[in-house]
Amino acid sequence: MNMLRLHIRTLLSTAALAAPLMLGLMSHEALAGERKVVRTGANGNSVQRDTLRTRQSGTVTSNTTRTGANGEVSTRSSTGVLDKEAGTWSRSAITTGPNGKTSTFNADVVKTEDGYVRDASRVGPNGKTSSTHTEMVKTEDGRSVDTTHTGPNGGVSTRSTDVVRTENGSERSTTVTGPQGQTRSTVTSRTFTPAP
Repeated sequence: MNMLRLHIRTLLSTAALAAPLMLGLMSHEALAGERKVVRTGANGNSVQRDTLRTRQSGTVTSNTTRTGANGEVSTRSSTGVLDKEAGTWSRSAITTGPNGKTSTFNADVVKTEDGYVRDASRVGPNGKTSSTHTEMVKTEDGRSVDTTHTGPNGGVSTRSTDVVRTENGSERSTTVTGPQGQTRSTVTSRTFTPAP
């Protein structure tokens, strides 16, 4: 259940952050950047990650190569495309592991009048598919986010979150229902005190 909640929370966070960022990105100037990260463990073994990212006219591409301590190589290539006029953003990615097996990921975000809708799917290296549907709606005093996740074995789980602004903070109510019908609810309140 914790892994399920973490997975859905990650998808929600990604949608909440990526949608406004990508929908605000529209540069006609070509930009490119490279990044190299080498991590060396206590035993002297090193893992290297090389990433090349380019951006032009609303399209972002990223290609990453990871070389493990034993020389094993895995790659990940992704493309994000923004259509600012239509209010849409799509992203696709393919990951190839050291054994040659691949997994794919696709997501589409559509801006609505009062929020956005996001559909995402993933096909794992075993060929099984999982999918997630998220709808975010702005309300007069906050927002509501509803997510339905279908796992690779067909199990369906849901997560509903309502955030309400209060006079001096906010209140977040979340209900998660697992594939077996088990339900867990949490309420979190945040209070902001003005600085003296």
